[in-house]
Amino acid sequence: EKSHQHSLFLRNLPFDATRHDLFTLFAQYGRIAGIFLVKDRSTGIGKGTASVRLSKEGGCMHALEASNGGTIDDKKNAFQSGKNLGSEAGHSGEGIFLGGRKIFVDLAVNKNT
Repeated sequence: EKSHQHSLFLRNLPFDATRHDLFTLFAQYGRIAGIFLVKDRSTGIGKGTASVRLSKEGGCMHALEASNGGTIDDKKNAFQSGKNLGSEAGHSGEGIFLGGRKIFVDLAVNKNT
């Protein structure tokens, strides 16, 4: 099943990031079902964003926790994006990094969410 609940939206990627880089980085959170890197059509250079689909929602939750971009509310099993948590979020030096850049991770959304 292709569920957006199993998908992550990544920002702040290095422009030269590859699918292999993302596979290596996110395989520790679960079985990867798909990776899509956003690239410029005319140059083929990455635009710094991507989506990663994991086969299970639990993998997404582990990656979100590791990214230090938000918290998971166990009662609601809902993720709060780091951009809504205040100025302390993301400043502890922890997170997911690629090429020296901190990767911002959020749950992917679709038109119904």
